[in-house]
Amino acid sequence: MRLSAIRCRQHANTALQRTGKRLPPSLTQHFQTIILADTAFGSIEFLEGVRQLKYHAVTGVSISRKLADGRFLRRLHQQGQQVYLFGLNFPVTV
Repeated sequence: MRLSAIRCRQHANTALQRTGKRLPPSLTQHFQTIILADTAFGSIEFLEGVRQLKYHAVTGVSISRKLADGRFLRRLHQQGQQVYLFGLNFPVTV
């Protein structure tokens, strides 16, 4: 993995922690919080961080991502399926 990709992921996680914790509790307790993010934020660390904060995320995911069963995302024939991405222990809808 390139150093720039690692820095981008570290920045994404730091940004999530900063903005996620700055949201007013009155907002997050009464409404579902959905984080809208670019494909660059679709890392395992970012998605796990969103889940730890009990938020939902809508992010782009590269078609070259590997599924837990070894296939690649581009091999799916139908949108809206729940799948497990390699490295995640919870399902995502694609």
